Amino acid sequence: MVNSKNKGGNFERNLAKELSLWLSNGEDDSWIWRTSSSGGRSTQRSKKGKTTQGAAGDLTFTDERAAPFFDIFSVELKIGYNDTNPLLVIDSNSKNHAFKANLEQCIRDAELVNKQPLLIFKRDRMKACVCLQVSYFNSLIDEFGNLSDKVEYIKIWDGCKEFIVLKSIDFFEWANPEYFRKR
Repeated sequence: MVNSKNKGGNFERNLAKELSLWLSNGEDDSWIWRTSSSGGRSTQRSKKGKTTQGAAGDLTFTDERAAPFFDIFSVELKIGYNDTNPLLVIDSNSKNHAFKANLEQCIRDAELVNKQPLLIFKRDRMKACVCLQVSYFNSLIDEFGNLSDKVEYIKIWDGCKEFIVLKSIDFFEWANPEYFRKR
């Protein structure tokens, strides 16, 4: 039996390395790492009106060159929640499913630190996906152009905001890391 904390920790470590390599153009896998208590310290301090530099979300920068990415995004990572399925927003009879809860947590944490929510999730035996607000995604289209016609994505409306969900590999191949290093 797989320990879910180990599974989540492994996902966080692997994604930290992948994002580091992406931001550094393949040169260094150590620019990004896991935050203390998966962002819990920042959440608790924000309840007291305090901020904690670089501690919101599940990942943060360990190299200043990655700091601009985290000036934009609060990153929430989820793995193994098989009901982390964006379609559940539309077709589920339940109002309490993992996708909605995970997205709400991501939004709430991002709002506490005035950043864009970036949810990266991976269901068992599926590809990792990125979920971000369409309003911010549209500003990225101004920078990088439209997605390729071959990129599949869905847009969802959670009752308040519109989000786009696409495979993380498609997002990171489309988005130029240089943009996120020079903010």
